[in-house]
Amino acid sequence: MMDARVTLTPMERLQLREALQDRWREEVRRITELSVDLHGVFDDRNDVPLDTAAIAAALCDARLRLAEIEQAMRRLDDRSDMLWRHR
Repeated sequence: MMDARVTLTPMERLQLREALQDRWREEVRRITELSVDLHGVFDDRNDVPLDTAAIAAALCDARLRLAEIEQAMRRLDDRSDMLWRHR
């Protein structure tokens, strides 16, 4: 089986890291919004009916995406460290 790893230039690595950080921030923002919505279900002042199950499912999906982004960032960092040590 062939190794599918691609060697990135330092600039490509930086651009990928920045893109992952942007996605990470967006997921954290989404998780925060969904969490506030979910807690709003239990707020007596909330006049708008909310679908608790849908919010909880969206929150789980967002957390999973966040974990996947964090794993990708760790892999990128680990690969950078490995390349740095072999120079």
